[in-house]
Amino acid sequence: NYGLRAYWRPEESGTVVPEVSLGYDVSQVQDQDADTNAYFVGMTWKDMFQASDKIGLAFGSPQSTTVEAEDPFTWEAYYSFKPNDSMEVRPSVFGYSSARGTAERDYTGVVLETTFKF
Repeated sequence: NYGLRAYWRPEESGTVVPEVSLGYDVSQVQDQDADTNAYFVGMTWKDMFQASDKIGLAFGSPQSTTVEAEDPFTWEAYYSFKPNDSMEVRPSVFGYSSARGTAERDYTGVVLETTFKF
């Protein structure tokens, strides 16, 4: 397995310039002809509307083999905010799509994550 990661953060938060995360993975499976690869791109904007809020967008391809005619794609968008010091709320929407031969799979979902700290 080989992986390459990069992360960059602007000096000031609350601007239109996001934090950026990038990654790429390659795996070689012993005694098999199929290698796998995956990639991701993530962007986070902090302190856009209020202190300690976050807006995030990410997309990429989960690990898949290079010999299959499948090109999976995943994505996520979220907004995280703190209504008070001991609670964080994060509504998110996410999706996955891929096509293998004539069969297409397309999933979309939503989640509301709430964290309480005492």
